[in-house]
This record gives sequence, C-alpha cells and structure tokens, in this order.
Amino acid sequence: MNSRNTARVGNRIKSYKKGQWMQTILWSREEVPPRAKHLYESSIRPKINLEENVRRMVIIDIETGDYKVDENGLHAADYLSAKHPNARLLRLCI
Repeated sequence: MNSRNTARVGNRIKSYKKGQWMQTILWSREEVPPRAKHLYESSIRPKINLEENVRRMVIIDIETGDYKVDENGLHAADYLSAKHPNARLLRLCI
C-alpha cells in the first residue's frame, strides 16, 4: 500500500480521495459481528424496534454506526455503500 494516495497505519488505511484524506478501519471477520451487535443493541434497536419493522432487515455500517432499514436489505446496502464506499456492512433481521 505504498502508493501516493494510500497509507497503512496499524489497522487503518488512509486514502486520499477528492482532495481529502479518508480513513478506513480494517476489521477482521471475527470482529464484525460483535461490533454490529453492540451497535444494534446499544443505539439502533431502540429507534427501530417498531411493529412495522418486524421481519425487515437492518444494514449496519460498523465503522460509522449508520444504518438503514428495508424489506430485504438490498436497497439499504446500496444506499450505505454509496454513502461510504469502503464500509463494512452487516445485515440483521429485526
């Protein structure tokens, strides 16, 4: 990762894009589910735990805590990926 536009610092990658440095945290496969579950239980669930959301999917960006709810998670994942291109996303059923 020694190009002019990226640098690795510990478990983070910094990349230069559109005139600014952006930082991405590298999460292992084992770290993603517990992180998503913690975010869901501590801050997301109280906001979306509604009857209308039963059997819907929530997609969580584990780096930013952003989330989106929809029927099957596809549109939510597209939305969050567009918002944060290097996002680590996890899908949970509500």
